[in-house]
Amino acid sequence: MEDRTRFTTEQVLRGIQAYVELDVDKELVIDPDASVNDYRQAIEDSHECPLCFLEMLAEYFGFQYSETRWAVWLKIKSPPGLSKSERKRAWEHWQEVTSKTITVRKLAEHIADHAPGTSMKPATVFGVECAPAGVFRGLCQLPEVRGKRVAPSTRISQVMGCSKIEEMWGRAKWISGSNLPMLKRNPWWSLRSPADWIDAVGQCLAIVVALATLIYIGLETDSAFYAFAAAVPTLGILLILTYCASDTQRNPLPEGVTTFGDLARLIAKSEAVS
Repeated sequence: MEDRTRFTTEQVLRGIQAYVELDVDKELVIDPDASVNDYRQAIEDSHECPLCFLEMLAEYFGFQYSETRWAVWLKIKSPPGLSKSERKRAWEHWQEVTSKTITVRKLAEHIADHAPGTSMKPATVFGVECAPAGVFRGLCQLPEVRGKRVAPSTRISQVMGCSKIEEMWGRAKWISGSNLPMLKRNPWWSLRSPADWIDAVGQCLAIVVALATLIYIGLETDSAFYAFAAAVPTLGILLILTYCASDTQRNPLPEGVTTFGDLARLIAKSEAVS
C-alpha cells in the first residue's frame, strides 16, 4: 500500500472552517459534532446545491469527488421509479433519521482518507532536525506555490498577487495549526509606490479613451445601439484587466514577512506544527 502524507482529522476540520468562512459565511462557526444537515440551509443560501458545495470542497482539498459520489456517501437514496410522495418521505427520513449520524467530523475523516496531505513537520538537514526547513518544504507543496521555482529568499509578492497570497496564508494557517497574524486588508486602489499610482492612472485613462472612442464612432455612424453594445463589454474587460493589474501591486503581508523563509520561520516559531 502506498505510504503517503495524509491530513489529520483536526487539520481537515480547520480546513473546512476556513473554506466555510471564505466561501459561505465568515461568521459561521462549524461544530465538528453537529450533523451536516444542520448547515444545509446556510449552504443552500450560498450555493443552492449542497452536493455542488461538497464537490467544490473536495477540489479545495485537492481531489475529485462528484455529486453522485457525495450523494452515495451521504446515504441519500433516490431510486428511479419512486412517486413524488415516496421521494418526499425518503427525504424526510434522511433529514430526521439518517443525517443525524453523519457529522461534520465524519465528513472530515472521509476527506482525510482521500485528500493528498501536506506536511510541515521538521525536516532533517545534515542530520539535524530543522523546523523552518520542514515548513518551507510544506509551503512549496501548497497549490498556490506548487510548480513555481522558489527559495527561502524568494519574495512572496514576486510569485503571486494579493488574492493568491490571501489563499496561501489561510491554507498554511489551517495546515500548520499556527496562529498567524492577520493580513493587511488593502483596498484594490491601495498601491505601493508613486510609480504604481502612475500605472493605475494610465490604466484609467486607457479605459476612458477606449470608451470615448467607441461612443464617438457610434455617434458618427448614428448608431447609439452600436456604441452601447460595444462600450459595455469593453468596459467590463478593461475593468477586469485593471483589477488583475492592481492585484499584483497590493501587498497584504504583515510587517516582518517578505520572503518564503520569513513565513516558514514565523510558522516554525508558533505552536507545534500538526
